[in-house]
Amino acid sequence: ARRLPYVKEPRTIRRPLTDRQVRRVLEGFKTHRDRAMAGLMWAMGLRIGEVLSLRLGDLDWEHGTALVQGKGNRERSLPLPEAVGRLVRQYMEVERPRGCVEERMFVVLKGPRRGRALTYAGVRRLFRYYRERLKLPEAHPHRFRHTFAANMVRQGLSLPMLMRLMGHTWISTTLRYLHFDDRELREHYEKALSRLATSGDGTATDSGSVL
Repeated sequence: ARRLPYVKEPRTIRRPLTDRQVRRVLEGFKTHRDRAMAGLMWAMGLRIGEVLSLRLGDLDWEHGTALVQGKGNRERSLPLPEAVGRLVRQYMEVERPRGCVEERMFVVLKGPRRGRALTYAGVRRLFRYYRERLKLPEAHPHRFRHTFAANMVRQGLSLPMLMRLMGHTWISTTLRYLHFDDRELREHYEKALSRLATSGDGTATDSGSVL
C-alpha cells in the first residue's frame, strides 16, 4: 500500500501571561508557599520539577544564588532575585512546620501528609484550584516559565544567556518559548531600526544615511 506523506502538526503556541494576570495570580494565592513557588517559576524560569526538587541547602543566602537540579540530573547555579528570596523566607519562617525533617524545601502544610514533600500532582491541583477561583484558565504552572522567557527577551537578554538560565541543551528548545504578537514585533523592529540609524552620539551612521 502506498504510504501517505507525513504532515507535521503545528505546535501549539503558548502565549505568556500579561503583567496584570501575573499580579492577579500572585495576589490570589492564599499561602506564602504558593507565592514563593510561583515566584521561582516567574522570576527564574524554573520548571515544576525543579521547584519541587529544591532542598534547604540549595539556596545560598550569602551569595544570593540557587542550585537547581534540572533535567537529566544537570545542575545549574542561578542568581536568586532578592524579591523571590523574601517570598521563600516568609514561607520558611511563617508556614513551614517547625521540626520538619523533610530535606525538600516545599512541603504539605495541612492534613495527614503535613510536613511531607509536596508532589507534582499536588502542585497541579493547587494551580487548577487557583485558575478556577480567579477565572484565569491561562495560569498553568508552566505558563510562568514561558512568561519568564518572553520577559527576559523583551528586556534585551541574549538567547544564549536565556538558554543557560532555562537549562536547555539546544537553543531551538529555547526558541519554542518565545512568541510575540504583531504589535510587539513592530515595536522591537522599529527600536532596532532606530538604533541602527543613529549612533550613540546622535549622529547618523552610514546605514542611517542610506535610509
